Amino acid sequence: MRRRTRRSCAGIAAMLAILLASEAQAARLHFGQASYSVAAGGTFQVQVYLDMNEAATGDQMPATGLFSMGVKVTVDPSKAVVESVSDIVIPEAIDTDGLGGLGIREIGSGYARAAGVIPWAATQGYANPLLVTVTMRSLPGVTGSYPLTLGFYRDAPWDNFLDFQGNKLDGQITSFVGSTVTVIAVVEPPRITGFSRSAAEELTIAFVDPNPVVSTYNAEVCWNAAPVGPWIQITSAVITSSGPGSYQAKVNIQGMPRRAFLRITAR
Repeated sequence: MRRRTRRSCAGIAAMLAILLASEAQAARLHFGQASYSVAAGGTFQVQVYLDMNEAATGDQMPATGLFSMGVKVTVDPSKAVVESVSDIVIPEAIDTDGLGGLGIREIGSGYARAAGVIPWAATQGYANPLLVTVTMRSLPGVTGSYPLTLGFYRDAPWDNFLDFQGNKLDGQITSFVGSTVTVIAVVEPPRITGFSRSAAEELTIAFVDPNPVVSTYNAEVCWNAAPVGPWIQITSAVITSSGPGSYQAKVNIQGMPRRAFLRITAR
């Protein structure tokens, strides 16, 4: 009778183990968008998120939050680059190295990677699925589309992801969802269609942008001090368009000489 009981208990335990394993959900790292568009030679931002249960709606976080994270974004170095470690932004709540400094940011040929832990004084884990934001520049002359891929900051035996209780999460993250960048050729520069000067010495510039993607420009007011000589920029304003359409930019021209001209150039 005891032998049968022991065998029954062992069988139940095995069945429970199988059931628990089947209920475990795969976790993933993914970009904020399945695809990105960028003007030739322009910059674009990508965000990387954690989802501990890709079968559920929305990004799921560990019940106790994260203690640490580590991710790597890769791209063909002949297509795009991350120009500076300052282009890697880690959310403040997980932006430490555990030793009193900031989280780790590294760039190299074809990759950018980031790692961070919560502050030692934290009383709970990091609960936001956003892990890092990376600004990249698509190289001039590149056309068509190219992929972005994701991975861990470091491979095993390094533990990249730990929850607030110290449980290892890397083994649960089995899906790394990439993205695609499509380069859209710049059609032509913006065209100034008019301007007006207010009593408060503010110049409003009206312009039309034909480019099909978000673009950033400098609206400049220039003049030359001599009849023959170089034009000197006096003042400028950074302006952003969200695609084809008509826009206005305002530039302060207080005290500026009348003999000046306007231009809008790519930034």
